Amino acid sequence: MPGETHLGPGALLVLLAAACSGTTFVLQRPLACRYGAAKAAGWPLIVGALLLAPWLPTGLRQAAAAPQAIAAIAFLALGAGVLGYACWMVALAGLGASRAANFLFLMAPLATVLAIPINGHVPPPTTILGGAATLAGVWIVHRAYRRAPATDLESR
Repeated sequence: MPGETHLGPGALLVLLAAACSGTTFVLQRPLACRYGAAKAAGWPLIVGALLLAPWLPTGLRQAAAAPQAIAAIAFLALGAGVLGYACWMVALAGLGASRAANFLFLMAPLATVLAIPINGHVPPPTTILGGAATLAGVWIVHRAYRRAPATDLESR
C-alpha cells in the first residue's frame, strides 16, 4: 500500500549498525586522545582492509573491466575513507563522542545541497523543510553544549 511503513529484515541490520557505530565512537575517543588522530584512524582502516582482502581479486578484476571506475574508487578510498576518518578522529578527540556525533546529522543536508550542482537534482520542499529542521536541531544541541558546564566524561 502506498505510504505504508514496513520494517523488513534489513531494519534490524540498520539498528545493529547504528549500535556498533555508537559503541565505536565511545571506544575510539580515548584512543584518539592517547595516540593521536592519525594512529587512531589508521589501525581500524588497516584491519578493515585486511578483513576485506579475500574479495580483493574480484574487485581488481571488476576494476580492470571498468577503468573509469578507478578514479571513483581512489576518491572514495582516499577522500571519503582516509581523510573523512582522520577528520572524524580529530573531532572525536576534541569534542567527545556525544558532541561530535551531533554533527553527523549535517551529512544529509550537506549531501542534499551538493546534489544540486553535481547531479542537477533539486529537492522537493519537504526535503528542504526536513533539512532545515535537522540544521535547527544541530544548532540547538550545539548551543546547549556551549552553555552547559563540562562534565567529567566530556573533559577526559
